[in-house]
Amino acid sequence: MDERAPEVWGHERVTQLVDLWNAGRAARVIAGLMGTSRDAVESKLAKLRRAGRPLARRRAARGTPKVETLRRCLHCNQDFASQHICNRLCPTCLEEGPFTSAMV
Repeated sequence: MDERAPEVWGHERVTQLVDLWNAGRAARVIAGLMGTSRDAVESKLAKLRRAGRPLARRRAARGTPKVETLRRCLHCNQDFASQHICNRLCPTCLEEGPFTSAMV
């Protein structure tokens, strides 16, 4: 068993965890400050979310925004505006061609 892992998350520790998380601290930084593991911090945050505790969501803010790119349809060979690298069939081929949206 990890010597740093606390046995109980008391009310004060949970409040500290929520305050640090909502202030924008990373899970590994919080773990260092609280003397526990990053996995314990992330597990407790997940349990608090399931219990309905309001916590800041950060994953949605990461990454790049979706940008339309011209790609060539693999079926009809026409260029179309694609929003994702895996989108390789134009809307026309998806709806009217031999492909159905259930297949994709």
